[in-house]
Amino acid sequence: PADFKAFNEIASLRPDEPFWETYGLILSAYKSSTRHFELWANMRKTLAVVVEVMLASRTAQVQGTFMLSICVVALALQTRLAPYDDENGKNTFNSTNRVISNNDLEQFLLILQVSHLAMGLLTLATPIPSILV
Repeated sequence: PADFKAFNEIASLRPDEPFWETYGLILSAYKSSTRHFELWANMRKTLAVVVEVMLASRTAQVQGTFMLSICVVALALQTRLAPYDDENGKNTFNSTNRVISNNDLEQFLLILQVSHLAMGLLTLATPIPSILV
């Protein structure tokens, strides 16, 4: 696409390599204004592992709270930026028979993850009635 000017220039330096066929999967999913979003997505996954490892000696509530905060930030960014380019023909994640856009799907999945973490933290904080024990 024309909005990937810098990448097209790099591709022209290597005419023997099919640039978009090689790297398009990573680059074409995002709008030109949010190409850095892949970095955030990978950083979010890395932070999930760091929280798990660094806070292993802490309680599940502490770990869950940190994960919840990471997911809330991710949801806010996803909602604000809507980074996926659903109009790009080179986007390999687009299909003519899709039911939901990539932005909506990611947003719904993050809402589900935030809800799951919040309910898990709520059940950890709520004592179990003695009748059920």
